[in-house]
Order: sequence, then structure tokens, then C-alpha cells
Amino acid sequence: GIPHERVWFDGGKGFIFVEHAFFRVFTEHSTARMVDRDHADGLLEKFGERRGQVFEAEQRRKIYTFGERGGWVYAVRGKRTGEACVVARFGILSDWGKMGHLTGERYDTGVNFRDCSGKRSFEDVVNWAEGAKIVEPPYNRVR
Repeated sequence: GIPHERVWFDGGKGFIFVEHAFFRVFTEHSTARMVDRDHADGLLEKFGERRGQVFEAEQRRKIYTFGERGGWVYAVRGKRTGEACVVARFGILSDWGKMGHLTGERYDTGVNFRDCSGKRSFEDVVNWAEGAKIVEPPYNRVR
């Protein structure tokens, strides 16, 4: 029962997948998984398996944990193909959630992001993840 949206861009070279628990927050377990490095590493392995290759993290940056957001951003490269990608997994307490009674100890929005187009650098994605204000009421726009 959590609304979600997946948007593909750059001819399928990238996507953003957003899950939003309107008027609720994710459980403590779900929030903890969003900021857990082992879980983020596991998602990279799954991403590599789906694409038929193994990825190695060249750079890894933890974004602020708890408060308004937390998670990880990776710069990765395929071992076999050399494909370079930037991947992010993080949770955020949206502007909508902050308007109500929600706190920064749990998040109401989960974000998965991948870009293999070469158009966005690791630093670009880190800056976006650290500054995003996901889900802007009342139209649910990502900005």
C-alpha cells in the first residue's frame, strides 16, 4: 500500500524510483535499511546481477543519517564492461511530512537512483541527494 513511481530517462540509461508513505512514516526497520551500508552494498550486487555484470564501488559517500535524510551514493564501474554509473539509495523526510507531526527519526520517502548516461557526476548526485526536498505538496513534484 505505498505509492511509488519509477521514471526512466536518457534512453533507459538511468532511472529514479520513489516510494512515498503519505501521512505516515516507514517503520524503524525500513528507515534503518535505507541508511545501512551493507544493505546499499547488497543492492549494488543485485543491480549488477540484473545487468549481467559485477560492479565495484570506486567512490562511496554517506549522506547525513537521520535528521531529514540519510543513505549512500556510489560511483561504480562494471568489472567486465567498464560501464560507469552513479547509484544512490536514501530516505528523506519530505516537506509534506515536516508540515505534520512527523519527526526526523524516520522517513516518509525512499529514493533509488541510477544514472549510467555519463551526464551526471558523482558530486552532482551527492549534491542532489543532500539537498533534495522530495514530494512537494500538493502536486507531488520532485524538485
